[in-house]
Amino acid sequence: MKDIYFTIVIPVHNGMPFIKKCVESALLQDYKNYNIIILENLSKDGTLEYLDNLKSDKITIIKSDRLLTIEENWARIKNLETNEYISILMADDYLEKNYLSSIYEMIKKHPKCNIYRSNINLIDDKSKKFFKSKINEKITIYDYLEGRLKHTYTETAAGYCIKSSKYKEIGGIDCKYKLMHTDDKLVMESIDENNYMAVSPNYSVNYRCHTGSESGSPNVKAAINGYNYWLNWIYSLNDKKLNKIVYKYLPFHLIQIARFFTAEEMKRHKEIYPLFEINEKDLTHIFIFYKLTMTKKIKQILNFCFGNYKGI
Repeated sequence: MKDIYFTIVIPVHNGMPFIKKCVESALLQDYKNYNIIILENLSKDGTLEYLDNLKSDKITIIKSDRLLTIEENWARIKNLETNEYISILMADDYLEKNYLSSIYEMIKKHPKCNIYRSNINLIDDKSKKFFKSKINEKITIYDYLEGRLKHTYTETAAGYCIKSSKYKEIGGIDCKYKLMHTDDKLVMESIDENNYMAVSPNYSVNYRCHTGSESGSPNVKAAINGYNYWLNWIYSLNDKKLNKIVYKYLPFHLIQIARFFTAEEMKRHKEIYPLFEINEKDLTHIFIFYKLTMTKKIKQILNFCFGNYKGI
């Protein structure tokens, strides 16, 4: 197989203290055919000074001349000159040294895919690993949507590697609503209905969950708008199988995320129901709500009796 070349892109604004571990992890890859492009966005916390002192011919730093929104900074990615494959690394996450070599192995095994990823570790603000994803090697567009709505698929923007030509063909990540759910849309566009995403079994990406991140303390309006934008896009595909998955699992998803939103905000979320002819009194959905409610009650009883029970 011919040599494969990658580009790791790191958008950053005020990335301290995590940016150091992020960049160092990118520089320590055991697969050597790659470069790093850092999109620096007028940082004022020492990030710029740190980047300016880096000594590596793998790194190119592209600075903005004005303060960009997160959407504007990420929008720059689609205009970059990159290698054959592109991976976006967020400034608070970091890679294991075998990330690119893991992706390379998946490309050799599944050469016709547009998009690849690694399994991931979820880490806290102290870099302690507290959760491991469990993603199958082949993920279709239908698997992906079902997993997202059932909350069985751990989703983050971290860990993806996409053919640069495909990324540019679809116009890059849809830079709207503080990027909320735009990674979902990007993944589904990259997989499309005739392909699948190949997933490495290696846990070579560490995704940081902390309140300082966009996803850790999201703008509620942006989250709702991004979510509805994604579901409207799915509806526009006119794919009966996708619509059936939404019809079946959207009520479950909404009740799962209800704890994040007020009643008024949840009402805005449920405006998506008419698109898929979803009825909250439908027997299928009553069953989903009942099952979820009973599972929560059982958990509460077991926790009361046995402490922090984790069996369900």
